[in-house]
Amino acid sequence: YWAVRYLNKPYVFSPVGSLPIFGRSKILKTAYNYIIGQALVSHATGYVAVTQKEVLDFLPYGVDPKRVKVIPNGIRTELLFFEDKEEFLSKIGSPRGKIFLYIGRLNPIKGPDLLIDAFIQAQSTLNPTLDKDVLVIAGPDEGMGAELKSKVAQAGLTSRVYFVGYLDARAKSQAYHACDVLVIPSRSEAMSIVAVEGGFCGLPVLLTNTCGFDIVDEVGGGKTVPPTVEGILEGLLFMKSHEAELPEIGRRLKERVTCDFTWDHVTDELVHYIEKEILSS
Repeated sequence: YWAVRYLNKPYVFSPVGSLPIFGRSKILKTAYNYIIGQALVSHATGYVAVTQKEVLDFLPYGVDPKRVKVIPNGIRTELLFFEDKEEFLSKIGSPRGKIFLYIGRLNPIKGPDLLIDAFIQAQSTLNPTLDKDVLVIAGPDEGMGAELKSKVAQAGLTSRVYFVGYLDARAKSQAYHACDVLVIPSRSEAMSIVAVEGGFCGLPVLLTNTCGFDIVDEVGGGKTVPPTVEGILEGLLFMKSHEAELPEIGRRLKERVTCDFTWDHVTDELVHYIEKEILSS
């Protein structure tokens, strides 16, 4: 930033979710903003938000929303064609019911505890429809693993909730193609790349309304719910009650993602914005 300012060069700032002061890094973020963050934002020539929702994150920094261009994140589709379901299913056996998939860090901001609590509640006698379904938790442990596994054990669900750890690109693609519903229970997220990847693979998506990907509702590609146990439980039961429609729900989302969220499309938008509104100004 200081080099760019010294050389008097134009620059575009895209925070990709980093502007809100949230979670355990509040003190560090506040200090960073005081030292350099506020100046970095205010002196930018242009601004890019990955969702319309993120445009509002610029307001506390004094940026006019009209100056913010919305250009979404893209995905690397070439990494999503590994479709060997059996290799992934060998990790969890052959479930008799549907497979709900979570992919993300085991970190409070990602909400895996909300999902597990909701899944446990869905096993009550009042909601017996999920009694054969399984939940796969994939992602690196950032301090919540032991607590989550303890919850599952206490609920007697160790045979139906699988912790498979970090998945590399090949294994992640296989998981998308092997499972029936992708669940993203994040408490806060600029834009969920996992949702876009899952959508490209034809997965229906259940996600919280704090994930920055409301297109799911717009195209009928799944369901958005509040980031609460009750909200996610409602979403799980909704997906299960629309079991026969899941392939069509996933197809609708795949169609939209393929049109608008590949890197070729996103890069064209970004280059056009920089050439037209930054370099020509």
